Amino acid sequence: MYAGHFGFSQGPFESSLDPQFLYPSEAHEEVLAALLYFARERKSFALVVGDVGTGKTMLINCLLTMLPANARPVVINHPDLGYLEIIYYLCARLGIDRKNMTTSELLGAIKTVLTRELAAGQHTLLIIDEAHLLSDRGLEHIRLLSNIETRSDKLLQILLVGQHELTRRLSREQLRQLRQRININRFLSPLGAEETIHYIDHRLGVAGSSFPACFEESCRQPLVELTGGVPRLINHLCDNALLICSLEKAARVSPEHLRKASNALRTDLLCLPDTDGPGRAWWSAERKRWLLRLGPTLLLAVILLLLALKRGAGWPW
Repeated sequence: MYAGHFGFSQGPFESSLDPQFLYPSEAHEEVLAALLYFARERKSFALVVGDVGTGKTMLINCLLTMLPANARPVVINHPDLGYLEIIYYLCARLGIDRKNMTTSELLGAIKTVLTRELAAGQHTLLIIDEAHLLSDRGLEHIRLLSNIETRSDKLLQILLVGQHELTRRLSREQLRQLRQRININRFLSPLGAEETIHYIDHRLGVAGSSFPACFEESCRQPLVELTGGVPRLINHLCDNALLICSLEKAARVSPEHLRKASNALRTDLLCLPDTDGPGRAWWSAERKRWLLRLGPTLLLAVILLLLALKRGAGWPW
């Protein structure tokens, strides 16, 4: 809607998985390098975790474009699938007809295909996105899949990608066997202050513009403070700020536009019933004053009661 106003060739802050929008921050480059090492060296298990909106799925899509030619990726984006459903999906991707086959026979067929691929210099990489949604039983089933191997080689590489809680769960005693199999373990952190501005400039560059052309210099600090360096939040804030700026026919986004955009993104919170509004604040303050006045009287009454009971003399009034 604002592309014409700013002369963009495309929307710079859309929720797109186009790899050209991936900003090569220090953290992203390190994680990507580790995953390429994992794929090329045919390590058995890798884990990537990060906070919501830090670009995990975008990173995986970029990885898919960089995998060696002999690596076959099998991506599962719906980890709430059951064990058998994952096996069925894997069979479909490997070209295995699962009709009338038991689970044991399916696993045997998968091993046969993967062994044949290994002999031909090929290998399969199973990538499970949103892996924090897997149940403990599901995670244990994934571990069992990693048992598909020969005496000398692991036949199936497995990459788990998810949010922080996945790490916490894998640290529990009941999942220690899976944790011990992880060869590559990386954390995807939010962007730093300078990286946040470079990220915005990068995305604007893909759309045919730049940060100085679209944002006032005074926007730098508010952008960092309002987003915390989380790419998804940066995208939402910039998208709304550019829209507001174009509607007001301003040349560049100002801190005021950012403030309006931030408020707009919090409309669902701003429109909640005012449970902490003036009425509740007055009642809370009044209640505190009432308790403070009544408190000494209650305390004295309790002390007198205890003394009376101790003496066995009944009530003192």
